[in-house]
Amino acid sequence: MYVEGNALRTVLNLAKGERSSVFRVSPRLRNSVLSWYLRLRDTTGHDALWGLVRIEMSECENPGDRADEISRWVLAETSPLALPDGRWDKMSYGIREAEEFLRAIS
Repeated sequence: MYVEGNALRTVLNLAKGERSSVFRVSPRLRNSVLSWYLRLRDTTGHDALWGLVRIEMSECENPGDRADEISRWVLAETSPLALPDGRWDKMSYGIREAEEFLRAIS
């Protein structure tokens, strides 16, 4: 996790469809990116990491607006469910299909 303290508590308490504030991640070996956490699924009956993903994007103007737009796209891809994959709470169906295709041709 790229957050701690109060920010971590905020992230872990996100409700389905909510996102954190945008923050900068600056790794040593690559360019910095903007990032945020997004809750894809309801956590009822699950742990605090259930359905929680971190999304990255390149630097841009109005990062909050862009994060809202990308978050809407990601949330729209949560149906249908990516079952039977064990990561279905964090995975969009399109990613599962791409992985299945790549496994089939390799």
